[in-house]
Amino acid sequence: MKKEYDTGEAFKNISHVSMGRSENPMSHGIVDAIIHMAEKLSTAFQGMKAIPGMYDDQAELQHHICSQVPGQITSGLIRIAVVGAIKSGKSTCINAMTGAEILKRGAGVITAMVTRIRPGKSQKARVFLKSWDEVNEELRRALVLFPENLVAVEGICADTFDLRRKKDRGFLQAVAGRLGGGHATVVPRGLQPEFVRIRQALDAYDRVRHLVQADAVVLTFKDDEFYGHQMFTGDGSAAFFANDVLLELPGNALAPGVEMADCQGSDSTDPAHLAQIQDYLVSANMIIYVISSRMGVRRADIVFLQMIQEMGLMDNLLFLFNVDLGEHHSLDELKSLEAKVKDELACVHAQPFIHSLSCLHGLYCALGNELLPGEKKRISLWEENRELMRHTLEGEKTFMGRLEEKIQRDRFSLVVENHIQRLGVACDFTGRRIELFYDLLSRDQDRADHAVGELKRMKAQGANLKGMIKKNTLSAVEALETDIRARIHRFFHPRKGALAREVKAFINDHPVSYPRQEQQLAESGFNQAIYTMFQEFRTAVDYFMARQFTPRVAAFIKEQEQRMETDFMVLYDTCHMDTRTLMARLTVDDHGLWNHGADMEEQKPVCPVDISAVKGILGLEIPRARMATAYSARIRVDAMAGLGVHSLVAILSRILKKNFASPFDMAFANGERRMRKEALRCMELHFKNYRELLETDYFLKLIHAVSRDFQEKMVVEFEGCDLEMSKIEALVATEHTEKIQRRHNLEAMIHTHGQMAKEMDALHIDYPH
Repeated sequence: MKKEYDTGEAFKNISHVSMGRSENPMSHGIVDAIIHMAEKLSTAFQGMKAIPGMYDDQAELQHHICSQVPGQITSGLIRIAVVGAIKSGKSTCINAMTGAEILKRGAGVITAMVTRIRPGKSQKARVFLKSWDEVNEELRRALVLFPENLVAVEGICADTFDLRRKKDRGFLQAVAGRLGGGHATVVPRGLQPEFVRIRQALDAYDRVRHLVQADAVVLTFKDDEFYGHQMFTGDGSAAFFANDVLLELPGNALAPGVEMADCQGSDSTDPAHLAQIQDYLVSANMIIYVISSRMGVRRADIVFLQMIQEMGLMDNLLFLFNVDLGEHHSLDELKSLEAKVKDELACVHAQPFIHSLSCLHGLYCALGNELLPGEKKRISLWEENRELMRHTLEGEKTFMGRLEEKIQRDRFSLVVENHIQRLGVACDFTGRRIELFYDLLSRDQDRADHAVGELKRMKAQGANLKGMIKKNTLSAVEALETDIRARIHRFFHPRKGALAREVKAFINDHPVSYPRQEQQLAESGFNQAIYTMFQEFRTAVDYFMARQFTPRVAAFIKEQEQRMETDFMVLYDTCHMDTRTLMARLTVDDHGLWNHGADMEEQKPVCPVDISAVKGILGLEIPRARMATAYSARIRVDAMAGLGVHSLVAILSRILKKNFASPFDMAFANGERRMRKEALRCMELHFKNYRELLETDYFLKLIHAVSRDFQEKMVVEFEGCDLEMSKIEALVATEHTEKIQRRHNLEAMIHTHGQMAKEMDALHIDYPH
């Protein structure tokens, strides 16, 4: 059958989602162009060293900035998180975009961990394994949470548990067997996470025991062995032994500088999965949220999207409506479903725009001749419905266009803009410095001596202004630190903070159900019943913290960073005004030598603070937020003590023929009170620890780094303040023939700089900020 449309072309063109892949020949290699410019400027600074006094502290600073650009620009990543409910088609979406089945998919396959995909020189997968110490510590924590009667095995101590010992594995197997048939493994949202960890460790041990080492190691799968990574990414049991997975693909599978992440299902019942997704979302530049046309929008989707909204990430969101072409018989039916999905999404997004396309069709088209006969037949059947097919292909085109637009915007702000500005400043600096020294060496001795005297005066006056700017910056930074500290303390105050009050209210008010059937107690025992009650409560607290604490903290951090940018902008405007006023008066003579005021009018605008760029250079990430609510022996002891007392009371009540509450209920109430008290104690400790971590390891580091970056950008306006006058005096006093030779060197530098300035102007024109 002849086709009138090009199937799957949008997915094939994923490699064009990059500024480095656009039609503009200048943008074809924007990153390469910036690196080339940085290298040319570095060469120019090296040439300055040959002329006394020309390469001073200011020149060294600008030289250092240029030398850092190649490493910094190539390390800048655009991160795209692909999220959605289990079986919504996330892995298929990424497979379609990369044009290969790099991620395991299909019935029964569930993404086991966040899997990152980047472009690389060759096809390679790296799996970052846990050490044996990490594995055993995680299992010890799981065992500590179980009642003692369930984990009491002769000769085995949970504190020294080691999965590598056969006896200990037998112990773990016995624990899993005892737990597997009881109520302790089930909580309202599914299987108890600790029980799942134990089952995963036992299930995958024989497959991974020869891979895990005493120290954390990285497994590398190359070429024909590349798909070996799927034993971890598509197997929840083996994934227990890994911390991270990074896949690298060659060629045009992904645009340069773009990383995509296949995340676990947003409706996963494991709080640890939700925490891993949140950790990636915090650093992501954009989010693709996948909704399956078979399942539509579910409550879990709305809850997860509300969390994204709370984190302040809605502006970075694209909705992908993954159409199952075999499920829909007409375009009208599909459009009706699209309208329903839009209405449901409206409660979390003011104007949701959904892109309808078939990820599986896109993947089949990308695979081409690699398709199996059954898959070829399937795609032929789909394409018989031409109206539906045309609609989804148009959706592909629209989606990829929007994705390209977002990547271009974020790539420019994250990777390109800051470096173009920095190199522009360095280029202007070299131009002024070359002209200054050429003019000095072109004057007769009297006029040169006069100029040197004027330069000394300018240096003294400029140094005073430079000192004033530095003093104002330090004062502003101190005030900012004080303000940030105060805001952090208010936000994380364990008693007065709004978030803490909400967490406390949840801990105090969340309903706890007691076992009502005597038969159930007889089967499981009182210890296990208490533990089951605790596990249900702890899981509820974990989910509440994941859904409320992490998003609110992310929004708070974003707000403080915006406030920080505003404060530095105000400081820049004030300092820049003072600088322009004074520097306009600092001219050496009327012949244009060091007429800095005029130069400043022509200088291109500089962004005084770029927090995203600074964080990228530092590798600074928001600290992870984890609250551990432990099942302590105190909870069990209080409940057991209560059971003894209330059992005695019950006996007396029967003797006295009076009605009292069930001793079990009263004992459970004792355990519940202790459980809530322990949870509140853990909450206050968590708020305190996270507050200190966020303050010292994130905000203070960020403020100091931004301050250094700010001052580097400001001091370039005082380049005359650091001139080494003794060397300049010696330079102008040299013999005439030597001056002529140095002028020749400077003329060559003027010519080279003229070429660089044109290239720099072209970058500013083609990539305006």
